[in-house]
Amino acid sequence: METVKMCFKCFTTDDIHNITVSSGKKYTMCSSCINYNIFICEECNTKELTYRKIYIDDNGEIRIDSIICKVCFDNNENLVGGCINHIYDSNLYTKCPCQYPTNFKWGISSHNEDVLNHYNPDYHTKELFGIEIEVGTERTNRLFIEEILAHTKKLTRGNAILKWDSSIDYLDGSEKQEPNDYCGFEIVTRPMAYKSAKGFIEKLADNRHRLLRCWEVGTTGIHIHVNKKYLRPIEIGKILLFMNAATNRDFIVALAKRNEKKYAKFLKRSILNFGDSSPSCHYHAVNTSKPNTIEFRVFRGTLNKNTMVSYLQFVKSLIEFIKVAPIGGTPPYVSTKKNQLTYKQYVDWLFTTNRSQYRELKSRICNEDMKTIVDRGEI
Repeated sequence: METVKMCFKCFTTDDIHNITVSSGKKYTMCSSCINYNIFICEECNTKELTYRKIYIDDNGEIRIDSIICKVCFDNNENLVGGCINHIYDSNLYTKCPCQYPTNFKWGISSHNEDVLNHYNPDYHTKELFGIEIEVGTERTNRLFIEEILAHTKKLTRGNAILKWDSSIDYLDGSEKQEPNDYCGFEIVTRPMAYKSAKGFIEKLADNRHRLLRCWEVGTTGIHIHVNKKYLRPIEIGKILLFMNAATNRDFIVALAKRNEKKYAKFLKRSILNFGDSSPSCHYHAVNTSKPNTIEFRVFRGTLNKNTMVSYLQFVKSLIEFIKVAPIGGTPPYVSTKKNQLTYKQYVDWLFTTNRSQYRELKSRICNEDMKTIVDRGEI
């Protein structure tokens, strides 16, 4: 009885050939599987049964990269088996790239979701900070967004939720794209004491996913919330005066690294605006429309640890300064101009007292660009 030859890969009985490879191993394979599986290994240059390394190119298309034999595959601990004959680099992917879906909204909250639905803070009179960090990634990395989200969720678990934000553009080379369904997201923390908030920033900056972007996107910002009940109404009014004063503008723009005219507008404000809860207030430099917090919206998005920490320290130190600085009067704390708090007096206060917890902030103020602004300040 004649033995029926069968392809050991696809089990067809059509067009079968006997194949002997460089190692002496013999295979019974059909022409189709031979064309797909038998190649010269690009690692060791032997003719062997090979694996295809799969990846996603700059246009988001799935491609076949190097072709290697089983021996070379076994010797590379970063390579793992995917589906069919694919292999992939486990440093880059969490599963075979050909299995990445086209819908990327995995378990992430709506833009309108309130972080307080997830955490039950004790507001009362404690000094608490909440941080929103807008992040994204290049357009060519959209197929990696699942693992970027998974990594970020694991890193921030228990301290933040992730929310979609359609205002964040992707990058395509150096050109910004219009927002679409595949945009960036926000990392929104629970209310935290200063030490915990600083620790959160440092952990995120040191351990973020390598494809996570912020500064490069251009449209991202960092918003810092402060517990309203920690502040008296007059102190909120004084913050509005300081942050919106034209004479303080260059200093604040240099510190915040942007002069945002749409999402963080500087406007003429009086001390009586402390209770403004109108919807238009949402896109002011300091937003007072939220029931539980005031929101500093001026900062440009970044994942640089020292810069993020300096943002937080500016907000904390400004509140400390505002609490002791009268509205009018004589130096060293305020301008002789009525109802005008100046950045020069804030800086003098910051540096003439022993406030070592503001090291990163002081370092940034002392750099050459900001020092020029400080030196020309009005007393």
